[in-house]
Amino acid sequence: MYDIGLFSITALKLQRDHWQKMKGKRTNAFMKDAGKKAAATRAAKGIGSEMAQKASATRRANALKAKLRG
Repeated sequence: MYDIGLFSITALKLQRDHWQKMKGKRTNAFMKDAGKKAAATRAAKGIGSEMAQKASATRRANALKAKLRG
């Protein structure tokens, strides 16, 4: 992409040097355990369990229908 002048060669060299120095580690701010905390909160409040039970019942019903047909 730098062929058409979107980025200067200097900027690309700086970025490449940064990547090599960081060895692929993320340097921006990110939440490490947000997913775990959200899952724990949902489990504690029982959020989503109704949907999971409905989905499980649907899968069972569909499997039974398929078994009876085939």
